[in-house]
Amino acid sequence: MLYFLGNAHVILLSFPGDVMREYAVMGVFLLILRHRSPRAILGWAVASLVLTVALQGAAPIGTADARRAAPSPAAQSNTTSGDDLQTALQHRQYATIVKIRAAQELRRPALLPTNWDSEFTHVLAIFLVGLYAGKRRLLSNVDANRDFLVRAAWWTLAIGVPLKFVWFVWNQGVQDVVGLPRWTNLPLFVFIGGPMLSFFYIASLAVLLSRSRRAAWLHPFAWAGRMPVTIYMAGTAIHFLVITMILGVPRSALVRLGPSGGALLKLAIFGGLIAASRFWLRHFRFGPVEWVWRSLTYGRLQPMINPQQRTIIGAKSGA
Repeated sequence: MLYFLGNAHVILLSFPGDVMREYAVMGVFLLILRHRSPRAILGWAVASLVLTVALQGAAPIGTADARRAAPSPAAQSNTTSGDDLQTALQHRQYATIVKIRAAQELRRPALLPTNWDSEFTHVLAIFLVGLYAGKRRLLSNVDANRDFLVRAAWWTLAIGVPLKFVWFVWNQGVQDVVGLPRWTNLPLFVFIGGPMLSFFYIASLAVLLSRSRRAAWLHPFAWAGRMPVTIYMAGTAIHFLVITMILGVPRSALVRLGPSGGALLKLAIFGGLIAASRFWLRHFRFGPVEWVWRSLTYGRLQPMINPQQRTIIGAKSGA
């Protein structure tokens, strides 16, 4: 069901960067490995990261340039549909946009996301680390695992920051001057450095949130965390349906906001969604998309009204 929600996100809300389809496919692999020991799962995660770097490094320099110089018929078709898509966006023709997005997705084998070589192994490694943490119950019992989480946070910070810093400096044009092989660029610094910093954030937040007085200011994020798919798709809906389709704000205007202006806009949207999620969860058990997901998964409509709200409604009816 998550896989089909991802396709709906791409086609109906014109968001080609959707991750839900990848997450759905990764869930299948987690089901296969769920009975393995934590040590074995961690070993699979490390192997997946190593394979990611190897797959990226195996691509010779100039491969991307050669593909751009001699595009395949499929690439030419995508370029044509991309031009049509931009025209439809400019004229705010929603039905045409949906038709083009659907055609683009149908041209892909089995509706799978792109980059299923290194992207697949990279995402799988991160999911396997999550499965390892779940098997070890690292986040469900933070107090018992505090020392481990603190050590993990320091180690991942020490590894992630230097790798990401080198990647940042390297991409300021150094790689063009030095001319070293591709594996010295993105794979090591991004596909290893990125997850390391992610693990640092997760471990640090887990320790921070375990202290109630320190975590009080973070409680509003829990409202959004209870309906994450709704929040994810609502952000796209606001950007695409409201800002682009209804208000007619062109992409160039959003680009002119710059990084700071764009960040402020996103923070404003996210703040509004947090407030909306708090209001929604006072009355309902799940977010609307989560309710559809659960109902389709279990094959029957799930109870939606919040039990406390049901009690209030019953009391009013009785009065």
